[in-house]
Order: sequence, then C-alpha cells, then structure tokens
Amino acid sequence: MRPIEKPVTEKGTSVVSETVTTHPAFAQIVAHRVSGQTQLYASDFTHHNTIRIEIKHSELHRSLSRDWHFARGLITEVEMSEAQWATFISTLNVGSGTPCTLLAVKGNYNIPGLPPPERRQDQFAVEMKKTLLKTNAGLDKVRTMIEGTSLSAKAKKEILMALEVAGYGVTSSVKFVAEQFGEHMEKVTEDAKTEVEAYVSSIVSRTGLAVLKGEKPPIELPAPKE
Repeated sequence: MRPIEKPVTEKGTSVVSETVTTHPAFAQIVAHRVSGQTQLYASDFTHHNTIRIEIKHSELHRSLSRDWHFARGLITEVEMSEAQWATFISTLNVGSGTPCTLLAVKGNYNIPGLPPPERRQDQFAVEMKKTLLKTNAGLDKVRTMIEGTSLSAKAKKEILMALEVAGYGVTSSVKFVAEQFGEHMEKVTEDAKTEVEAYVSSIVSRTGLAVLKGEKPPIELPAPKE
C-alpha cells in the first residue's frame, strides 16, 4: 500500500515567497513543440517537428494570497512524433502505452540517440528473400520425393517440369511485386511526410493570425492560466 506523507511547509527564503511547500509527490509536466531533424523510436522516417514532454519535481510557493508552482529538477524527458502524441492523448486505457523516445532521466542527458531509420522496403526485401529460399527448399524436397517414386520416367519428367515452371513463376513474380511495392511505399511515405508538415505549418500560421485578430482559432486552445 502506498504510504501517506504530509507536505512540508517552511518559511520562504525570498521576499516574494512567504511559504514554500514540498512533497515527494509534487511534480509538473509540460509539452513543447520542437523543430530540428531527429530520429524517433517506432518511426520509419526522420522527423523535423516533434513534441517533447518534461516531468520535473515541483514546489508550491505561496505569496500575496496566491499559489505559485515552480519546477525543480528534471525527472524525465521524452520526445514523440506528432502522430505518437495524437495517439497518446486519444487512446486512454488502450494497450500498454504509446512508443516514445527517452531523452533524459534525472538530469542525465547522456542517453544515446537513434541512428537514421532503415528503409522498411529493405527489411521486407530481406524477409521476402528468406521466404523464397524456404519455398525453393520445399520444391527441392518435392523433386527428390518424386525421383524416388515408382512413376514412369515420362510421368516424372512431366511433374518435374510443372514444378520447375511453378517455382520460376513464384520466384520471378514475387520479386517483381516486391520491387513495385517498395517503390510505391517510398513514394507514399514521402508524400505523407510532405502533407503532414504542410498541414501542421498551415494550422500554426492560421492559429497565430486568428489570435492576433481576436478571432476564433481553427483549433481549440487551452484556457490561459490565472
């Protein structure tokens, strides 16, 4: 069972803080939109716009009959793609969580970064090659079995010829389809990246202009803190 501990309140050491209240459970969380080329866990391409989330310890300062929350010491910092962020905030109680990229823990920023992601097409190509090798091995086994039967030489020749044609057809067709699929997916990925970045830039610009004009923004903004 989780132990219960009362917050500790002490007299503030500065002029603006009459009291300072601390507790091991006090924390603050903040999210930032960040620009800059980076690689993320569970993402197939390099990102130029990401979301960073920081969680820090917190102190409650009270002065002039108001509460002020001050962040003190980093607990952890993670980075997410905009798609991961959207998934994170919209899928409560689903699965075991959304992938994110760890940047720091308890002030330690020496966590290694990720290399550029491998082309998913190359991964599929390797897997496809393994599948074809297994298929050919299976065909070789069938050929050996046919050779050992009591069928006539003519029947064996016809069956083996049919297997040869089938094996060649499978190998050549699968390779062609895989190459076409790879080219298609590469184009789709690049188009998607362009569309997403263009959409985000458009929303940011429109929101900024709407706020300056005193109009309703295209997306709902959080209420200002008092």
